[in-house]
Amino acid sequence: MTTIVVKRDGTGTYDNLTNAFAAANRYDIIEIQDSETYNEGNLNKVTADLTIRAGTDPTGARYTPILDGGGTLDCAIKFYNNWIIDGLTITNYDGTATYGAGLISVAG
Repeated sequence: MTTIVVKRDGTGTYDNLTNAFAAANRYDIIEIQDSETYNEGNLNKVTADLTIRAGTDPTGARYTPILDGGGTLDCAIKFYNNWIIDGLTITNYDGTATYGAGLISVAG
């Protein structure tokens, strides 16, 4: 299990979610350690048992990352079996995906 840290300022493992998703494997944690807005969408990872979550700052306060589709992306995350998605705000996805917008299960 690896924790992949995403920070827009470049001080994490990655500065965007697309690359973090590409690198993630089963049982990994993708942790967003800032309160930035991420205008990425259609993030798709076919692996089970993955966690994507908001981290906490040095004072223990929870970060509040936002996934914003800008009204042009169909979904934020297409996920597989047994994922944990925790502490993210997901907004402005246009719903053109087959089964809705925001979060879509590709596992059935």
